[in-house]
Amino acid sequence: GVLTPAQERSHFSLWALMKAPLLIGNDITSMSHETADILLNREIIAVNQDPLGVQGRRINSGDKQIWYCPLVNDSMAVIFFNKNDQESNNFYLLFTDIGWQMNTKVSARDLWLHKDAGTFMGLLTSEVAPQDVKFFILRRLGAQTSVADLHQRERVLLDFARGSGKSEQDIETFLQRHLHAL
Repeated sequence: GVLTPAQERSHFSLWALMKAPLLIGNDITSMSHETADILLNREIIAVNQDPLGVQGRRINSGDKQIWYCPLVNDSMAVIFFNKNDQESNNFYLLFTDIGWQMNTKVSARDLWLHKDAGTFMGLLTSEVAPQDVKFFILRRLGAQTSVADLHQRERVLLDFARGSGKSEQDIETFLQRHLHAL
């Protein structure tokens, strides 16, 4: 079957966040301009190619899924994925769910609209159309990273690494290589 533009955005977003190889399986000579714009979105490709290399993780299941992954430079990629095919849904992400404190202030960039979405403290909210996504990069503002924040980020990275099925030695190597990015 043919995917709608919303379904194409959702599909590409999730593949990018999961750090999956971004291969094109369609006929590029006959694809629409809209499909080409989706597949050539440099900001989303940058998330896929982020040097930290940590795969996305789902916070919740059901029709209102929230996915995230840490990126270099103390940023976070976040996807709100509305699986409902009939109605829009409002999404709410507490920053504590991604390892940040509630008083964390961030700037959010919408990667599909290619524009800044605003400044948020402790909570990110957005409405998402049926079978569509919102894809954000969150960057902390104003405060220096505290030792407690670094330990929390280390725990988040360790949790990601342990979920990968790698050996303890591989996990240790991963942490040593990537903790400098925090």
